[in-house]
Amino acid sequence: MNTDLFIRTYTKDAKWLVYCLRSVEKFAQGFRQTVVVCGENDASVIGPIVRDCPGAVLKLDKPSGNGYADQLTSKLSCDKYTDADYFLHIDDDCVLTHVTKPGTHMTGGKADVWYDFYEGPSIKGCLGAYNRKPETERALGVPNIEVETTRRFPFIYPRWLYAETQKQIEKAHGTSFREYILKNSGPFSEFNALGALAYYRFPDKYCLRPMSDYTKKPPGLLQFWSHSGLTPGEESVLQQITAGYRA
Repeated sequence: MNTDLFIRTYTKDAKWLVYCLRSVEKFAQGFRQTVVVCGENDASVIGPIVRDCPGAVLKLDKPSGNGYADQLTSKLSCDKYTDADYFLHIDDDCVLTHVTKPGTHMTGGKADVWYDFYEGPSIKGCLGAYNRKPETERALGVPNIEVETTRRFPFIYPRWLYAETQKQIEKAHGTSFREYILKNSGPFSEFNALGALAYYRFPDKYCLRPMSDYTKKPPGLLQFWSHSGLTPGEESVLQQITAGYRA
């Protein structure tokens, strides 16, 4: 089994990507490579950052004009970039904080799928997260989805699940999954689509873990919010975490 780390990024997140890749260099072990994807229009900025990271490769997409939709499409079709058996997703505003291996995010040889219930107190009071329920139901053409599966980075999924999710969307809407995302990028949640399909259709293939178990298996990762910009305080934290990344 080989596993690739997968990161989708763009020019505005370039400073975040530097620290993300430094944390990968410092803490990631046992991965075949780190695949960084960006649009062709971002290559001049992102390319030098990727080339400075050992074991990282850059893949380019043709921009559609909707950058948010492009990143959703990239992550839902990461199987087209490499032949890896598994993909571990981290966003560019995440940093690893502890040694991370593919098996770190598996239990008994099965990929961990972390979930929380939409009707539970932690989500029902958060309108942004709660609104993903009807949108994920619509995307997959499946009613009564009760679980939210984007509560805990990183996410690890096997290659075949991406094709299954793409086919499910196409079956539900009679169009390519990419066209569906381009028309519905605002409400669409790629990791909820993947996680819900894993939870409901293939539960025997995964280790389904409730968020109430969070402290029993910490993620070894910190996630920030790149849209708010990188503050001096945040950069100081990132520098401390990634110090010695070339040691």
